[in-house]
Parts: sequence; C-alpha cells; structure tokens
Amino acid sequence: MRQPDADADATHRPTRTRHTQAERRDRTKGRLLEAAVLLFSEHGYHRTQVMDIVNRARVSAGTFYRYFDDKQGIFFAIAEELSCHEVEEARKARQMVLEAADFPAAVRTMVHYLERHFERVVDRAPLYRALMNSGVVDRGRDHAWAMKEKAVCALAEQLGAAGPRDTDDLQSLARMVMGAISELRYAMIHSGKPSPADAARLATRFLQGGLTAYSTRAPRYTELHDDSWRRALDDEAPV
Repeated sequence: MRQPDADADATHRPTRTRHTQAERRDRTKGRLLEAAVLLFSEHGYHRTQVMDIVNRARVSAGTFYRYFDDKQGIFFAIAEELSCHEVEEARKARQMVLEAADFPAAVRTMVHYLERHFERVVDRAPLYRALMNSGVVDRGRDHAWAMKEKAVCALAEQLGAAGPRDTDDLQSLARMVMGAISELRYAMIHSGKPSPADAARLATRFLQGGLTAYSTRAPRYTELHDDSWRRALDDEAPV
C-alpha cells in the first residue's frame, strides 16, 4: 500500500492555513466596519471614538490599528464602500436605460432605478447624515456624480437619439434632473419624506417637465404627460 507523500501534504498545509488566516482577517475587518457603521449612525462622526468601535466589535485596540490608521481611516473606508456600491448600481442602470426599446421604456427603467436608490437612502439615512455632517469626507467621494454621469446622462442620451429637438444641450437636462434628485435625497435623509416610491415619481414628473423644455415647438412623447402615463407611473412606483 502506497504511503501518503509527506512532502506533498506539507506543501498543501500552509495554503490551507493561509486561506484560514485570510478568512479570519476578513471577518475581523468586517466586524470593525459593522461596529463603526452602527456607531457612526447612532452618534455621528465626532462623538464616536476608536475605543467605542473597538469595544463594540469586541477586539483589541491593536487589532483595530492593524486594519485602519485612525477613526478617519475607517470612516473613509465606509464612505468608499457606499460609493462603490452606488457607482455599480448606476452603471447597471445606465446599461438598461441605453438598451431600452424606446424613450418611455427608458423612463420606466429610470423610475425603478430611482426607487431602489431612494429605498437604500432611507435604510441608511442615519449613516448618510453622519457622512454629510462629518466635515471630513471629500465631496469627490460622494456618489451623486456617478448617478448623473451614468444613469441620468444615459436618459439624456436616449432622448438625444430619439429624433430632432430644439437644443443639443442635453447635459443641462441631466443637471436639472440630478439637482431635483439630490434635493429629494437630502429631504429623505433629514426628514424621512417623501417615501421612496413618491420620490421616484416626483423625480420622473420633474423629468417630464424638462422634456417639454426640450421640445417646445413640437412637443414629443405626449404620452408622458397624459393621464395614461400617470396611471403607468402609479403602476411602476405604487405608493
């Protein structure tokens, strides 16, 4: 009977050990991030200290500093994680908007995307307040630019591809819509209103008004303004 190859076994053992250590490190870092999110959401950035995070995560201070330089470091890591997720969601929305069969279908896709986005905003409102009130997060890290540059601009591109219009300045339409969305986000973060469904509907109605400004001589997409479209919006984003 062939004996096990001791050398081969020794070769594989460190790999398993390294894999286990990597998983353990990931779990520890995850606990620190989870604890920090809870504390920043509950108390804000300035009233949360490293030792609060350490105690909530049930690790040593030395463990914390193996992963993060300081409180600002873990705060930036949380902001970056939020931003990366929203950038990816905006990228997906852009693709779906550009692949829509026609402009009304692209608007409906946008409604769904906005409602999901606003739901995430409401769920994370305390954390977003902490980010906004911290005074330490660079606005360049804010993911709002991703929504404009990807999803909202894609909608403007769809409009531009649909036929003649009064102006080529579709970027202004995108900025206008993005401004309305940003104000809705701000209101939801600080007051909890409107609801995600209502916010998505309001943003879309604002877009409808913007479309009129881009087709004043011969209004197009009249179905976006009549009662049937309003009923369709109610179906897409129910209260």
